[in-house]
Amino acid sequence: MSTDPPQPSHDPPPPQPPLSEHTLTESPPCQQTTSTNPTPNEPDDHTSHENTHENTPHSETTIPSNHNNTHTGPAQEYLVKTIRWVDFNTREAKDVRIITQNENGPCPLVAICNVLFLRGDLEIRPPDREVVTFEYLVERLGDYLLNHGPSTTANTTNTTTTSTTMNHQDKPSSTPTSPNDDDNTKMIRTKSSAQSSTQEYVLTYRYNLDAALSILPNLQTGLDVNVRFSSIRDFEPTAELAMFDLFDVDLFHGWVVDPQDEETYRVVAGKCGSYNAVVECVVRADTLNDKKDWTQEDELQMHEGLVASSFLDDTATQLTYYGLQQLADTVTPNKPFVFFRNNHFSTLLKHPESSGLFMLVTDSGLVSQKSVVWESLGDIDQGSSEFFDGSFCKPQMIQDLPENVGADGDTELDYALALSLQQQEISTANESRRQQAIQRDQLRQQQQQQQQQQQQRQQQQQLRWQQEHDSAATNVKRKSKQNCVIS
Repeated sequence: MSTDPPQPSHDPPPPQPPLSEHTLTESPPCQQTTSTNPTPNEPDDHTSHENTHENTPHSETTIPSNHNNTHTGPAQEYLVKTIRWVDFNTREAKDVRIITQNENGPCPLVAICNVLFLRGDLEIRPPDREVVTFEYLVERLGDYLLNHGPSTTANTTNTTTTSTTMNHQDKPSSTPTSPNDDDNTKMIRTKSSAQSSTQEYVLTYRYNLDAALSILPNLQTGLDVNVRFSSIRDFEPTAELAMFDLFDVDLFHGWVVDPQDEETYRVVAGKCGSYNAVVECVVRADTLNDKKDWTQEDELQMHEGLVASSFLDDTATQLTYYGLQQLADTVTPNKPFVFFRNNHFSTLLKHPESSGLFMLVTDSGLVSQKSVVWESLGDIDQGSSEFFDGSFCKPQMIQDLPENVGADGDTELDYALALSLQQQEISTANESRRQQAIQRDQLRQQQQQQQQQQQQRQQQQQLRWQQEHDSAATNVKRKSKQNCVIS
């Protein structure tokens, strides 16, 4: 998926098609923390709505109201966590408020909002707010899109100035001119053309904005994502993923085939291309198991199905070491981005000094632990992952506590113990994943052996049929010769 901003179109935008809701079928919808406390008032929302249309003239786009939301039932809420954020460009540290979730589900809303919070484009108000609702976040995102829209006056002035400079430099202009035009006439023609181009750009942006605002409620559950295996930026384009462009948020994945594995790259990245196509390739190969007579095309499909199935099994974490290296080499340092992996959207950052990749910790169970902010991403199964604070330093461990135990020593000790237990849980989970990977490898080897045995049986059967056919043909020829001799 391209992360470049939308380009102006010279044709009027087409009528907006009805947009159906898409959900990510690979993983159950995420659930947010639900609080029984009433949600605090939102005094800043009215201020933001007052300036909604200043940068978008004549805009009729409105933010979806709560009563139009497709969600029913109790309000979905997110716990707010305050972290220490260090801007490596200015070397200044400040407190930033992010949102958390209580389960690992496909929540692009959390990832997009946290990127905007880290960039300083959005803030959670008032400062003492501890819980935000889904509707509150959708309104803030809608305000962001409306307030960051193109300005007709500003764009027209800039375009006119640029076009006028080009004419003075005798550069070609798209505006038709006449040899008899004086300078004032040329200026009017240039300004008219610039206004027309700017209006087309504004109309295109407003069309994309209307589509984005109608899709925002889908962020509560998940998005329909079809990964392409040739590039960390490549996704099957959809209307939902186009929202990342409108928010100017980069979207990456690490599920990429290593070109050095030529056969896997040919089948998975070349012939299939996307995840959906790879699954179809595996299904086609499975249907051939019950077929008796194989053609040459069937044998090729069976081989490609085995290659595709092996790739999916070997990359069950939806991340490859080649993709991890591509991320480290490609991603801009100190620029938060959204990362798709394991049917989940996370907020990631590349450290500008160590070039390491770090995931923002959004587990609501750690909302009160300000020392746990980032988790390192150094391998495909997170077997070596560690927690870090806002300054990317390791949190204080148990052995460091006795010297600093004071009035709140018990609290620190409880936190250190909880952190140690969580590290043990991570190690246990990683060991479980490794055991599951071993079992998958054994099962895949058994399946490959069974398929190879079946192929050998079919080849032997075809060989017997061919021998019987040749023997029958030889007998026919022999009898034909005998008949000729007798006659």
